Amino acid sequence: MTHYTMKKRYGFAALLFLFVSLVPIHSAESNDYVVVLDISESILPYFDEVQQYFFHEILKEHVRPDDRFHLISFAERPELEISTKIQGKEDVTRALERLFLLQPLGQYTDFLLALRYTSQYARGLSSNGKTVIVILTDGIHDPPPGGKPSSTGEVKQEVATFSRQAERHDWEIKIVRFPLDPQLRESENGRQVLDELSEVSKASVLDYDAKKPEDLADHTMGTISISFPEDLGEQGRFVTVPLTLHNYGSESVFIKPNEALYKGEDILFSSKGTKVNAGEDGKANITLEFPEGLSTGRQKVGIELSFEEDLRTQPQELNFSFIYKEKKSDGLLRRAGKLPGIFLYVIIAAAVVAVYLLLRKAVWAVSFSSVFMGHGSVRDAAAPASVDKSSMRKKNVRSVSRRESFSSGEAVIEMHVAEQNPHIGFRNTHSMKEGRPRTIGGGGSDFFIFLVSVPAGIASIERNGSSYTLKPLKPEYFPDVSEAFSYRLGREVTVRSEKGKEIKLRFTEYISPLEQTNRILHLADQPGIPSWYK
Repeated sequence: MTHYTMKKRYGFAALLFLFVSLVPIHSAESNDYVVVLDISESILPYFDEVQQYFFHEILKEHVRPDDRFHLISFAERPELEISTKIQGKEDVTRALERLFLLQPLGQYTDFLLALRYTSQYARGLSSNGKTVIVILTDGIHDPPPGGKPSSTGEVKQEVATFSRQAERHDWEIKIVRFPLDPQLRESENGRQVLDELSEVSKASVLDYDAKKPEDLADHTMGTISISFPEDLGEQGRFVTVPLTLHNYGSESVFIKPNEALYKGEDILFSSKGTKVNAGEDGKANITLEFPEGLSTGRQKVGIELSFEEDLRTQPQELNFSFIYKEKKSDGLLRRAGKLPGIFLYVIIAAAVVAVYLLLRKAVWAVSFSSVFMGHGSVRDAAAPASVDKSSMRKKNVRSVSRRESFSSGEAVIEMHVAEQNPHIGFRNTHSMKEGRPRTIGGGGSDFFIFLVSVPAGIASIERNGSSYTLKPLKPEYFPDVSEAFSYRLGREVTVRSEKGKEIKLRFTEYISPLEQTNRILHLADQPGIPSWYK
């Protein structure tokens, strides 16, 4: 193999490795909604309202394309009524037609058998998103004659088994509890089953409000509902839409739009996030940039709005109208809005050119040294003995970090958060002084987590000699650990956000870009992903 061919292969491999390492990988999530519906005669007074409001709203406003909807009915025994993937209005219509054929005529209710069946069915689902199980019942457990009555101990055991499965598979359990019909006999174990289930499984329980059946779906699913003016009056190409956000959930939520699709194109120009407490309203504005070529006059539009952390809201589409009239300020807004994007492209282009020139210089130096100077192997030429790597790393860190300077011999580590943008300068790179802990968490922490919502200072990391100690300061954000432990660099730690989303973070030794480039040139020496990159 000639040195020229070898040079081309090293350069191509290095650039390919760099490109792959910078490309984020995303996958769309689809959810499974499993509704477990009591169809015994004790539900008769509420059944029509459940069909009209709950299922209609769930299927039309909450279930998204590629989600799967499952319905299990139960009285004397459980039965699977519907299992379908929702891809369009036709799927919704078919599901509703099947639902309207159901009638609450069951004379008995085997609630425990329904729980066993639901658990077995849900374990067989393969979803890359959430599995949400909604149970609608009055809680009566009254199995058919001939069966063995369930003792208190058996009830507790069945409920505990279901709850363990729910926790193991991360099912989200929601219970809608209907009032007991005083005209019907209440089983001894009836209410006990539902109370035990809600307590052991930590499920959210909603008591049915007959005065507001239209809010049943929103309260059950903890919906974020959006209201807005249907007529925005006279507007230019830049349209500001005021939003009122109501949080039906039981926890506060940070809401920020990140995409607004109009005819398949993202036209979101600007947005600002806001925190909405449980049961309260919040205000937010979004500014949309409609494409050129709009005809003057009334415009009726539909916008598919998406939010950070895949937050689901209803309605899924904002339909409003405005009177379009061209404005001189549109051009100024468009140019001002594009300036940050232009600067970003310039920075990226400059970085690519710099890396390319650095690699080309290094590879040509290898070829020249090997061919004309007779210095032996590529490894020897690329890393001459006269270079002091520790001083080179120290000089490189000092030249690019404006946050702090690193002394020779200090330990410098950086934090990596899975799926979080790593290109934030030296925000998550710090020196670790002996016995001085660094905080981990949201805004104000030394090591900053911004992919999901967590408070500042949820944990700390401290160096003791050559070892590290990671200490959860707020254990509720760490599902796997609750006390301080000896941390090995490279180990992944799970963090759970305020909304329950889990992310992975890890710490590694900081390696300067120049050192990384030098190591990339030696990838062929040891095939596979290098340990310093993992």
